[in-house]
Amino acid sequence: MTPEQEQAVEILVNEYRKKLIETISKENRMIKPSELMNEVMERIVEQVAKVTMIEVSQIKGRKRQHDIVRARQLCIYMIYTKVGYSVTLEQIGLIMNKNHATVIHSVRVINDYIDTKNKYVMQILDVLNDESKIAA
Repeated sequence: MTPEQEQAVEILVNEYRKKLIETISKENRMIKPSELMNEVMERIVEQVAKVTMIEVSQIKGRKRQHDIVRARQLCIYMIYTKVGYSVTLEQIGLIMNKNHATVIHSVRVINDYIDTKNKYVMQILDVLNDESKIAA
């Protein structure tokens, strides 16, 4: 390889390296929500924990007891509906220690409960919505 070719390869490698670093840093910024959004999401989790009388650690944990799962789904639904487009599904999942598919499933389940007018879920949502109006 001639010196000119080596120099051209080196330039291309350096450009590729810069673009790769930029891409990685952009992806990492996208994953981490802002501190304000974290605080809002954590407050919602604490409100749901207070209303459902289930500890935050259990809501964010791995247990699959029906009442804990429902509280977890309510948290995800409230975050999804209150925070909206400010965060991604992955970011909601990050706060709740779940993946984006669980977030989608939880929102659908709570929407189904709302459609069928499940009394328990409707009462909790009413209390949570009233509390969020007071806090605002």
